[in-house]
Amino acid sequence: MAKTEQKTGRNSGQTVNILLAVICIVLCALSIYFYRACDSLNTAVLSDDAELSELLAIYDEKSAELAEVTETREAFNDLDGKIAEIKEVYFKNAVKAEELARSGNADFKVCYLTFDDGPYVATTPLFLDVLEEYDVQATFFCLAKEGLDDLYKREKMNCHTIGNHTASHTIRYVYSSIDTFIKDLEENREFIQNLLGITTDVMRFPGGSPQITYSGLNRTKMIERIQELHYGYIDWTLMTGDGGGPYFMTPDEFLHNVVDYSADYDVISVLMHDYSNNTLACLPEMIEILKEQGYIFLPLSYDAPIVKKE
Repeated sequence: MAKTEQKTGRNSGQTVNILLAVICIVLCALSIYFYRACDSLNTAVLSDDAELSELLAIYDEKSAELAEVTETREAFNDLDGKIAEIKEVYFKNAVKAEELARSGNADFKVCYLTFDDGPYVATTPLFLDVLEEYDVQATFFCLAKEGLDDLYKREKMNCHTIGNHTASHTIRYVYSSIDTFIKDLEENREFIQNLLGITTDVMRFPGGSPQITYSGLNRTKMIERIQELHYGYIDWTLMTGDGGGPYFMTPDEFLHNVVDYSADYDVISVLMHDYSNNTLACLPEMIEILKEQGYIFLPLSYDAPIVKKE
């Protein structure tokens, strides 16, 4: 009986030992698995950290680029405002320059080069080329013409003044009544406003202001109406003579119609048309001679003393 109990005790002990061994083996296996899992996790975490760092670097780079683009866009959006400020200062100085020239106390004279009836697809770009070459600003009294947007925009971008010369320039029509004239004038103002964002305030009457009387209209009432629209108007001091047709006279005759008389003035407005090839041909020499006579060249503004308000 005692032997049997001893044998049973030994068997139980062996079973326990076996179970303990199995448990140890399982625990070792689990430990190895857990270690390997942790190692893989650490590797993955390190890999994720590297990718996160790379993404953060890209984010910082793109954020800097976005900030630069935003700053550029804001500056661009404010460009019109800055241009308006510069133009305001420029025209104030231009007014002072004309006043000084008129006083006789200046060592310079003032010339306003003006071109009527354009733009013209074949010739206006060539006039603009000459003015750009000589770094001269002028005034273009434009009509409302479809399909020539680039020419209007180039005149604006080259800092020339855009003036109103009525939409149609049809003498018989625009001078048929004061109301008709004002309607045509406003139509052109709206055309230029929509295209260029410019509200014109300087105009020239087709045929000049004497045409008002020639057409049988009341000059005083006409001027009052354009004043209500905040317009000043200008005729001219000298002209090439190209209004009689592009081949009416030679380029040399056009030139001398201006430079033979310009020396007698302190301030002049020269009437030309940007359809005339003969005027185009003499324009460079005209600019050079006027410079020799002491003239500086300015674009017109509403406040320029030469612009009439009554």
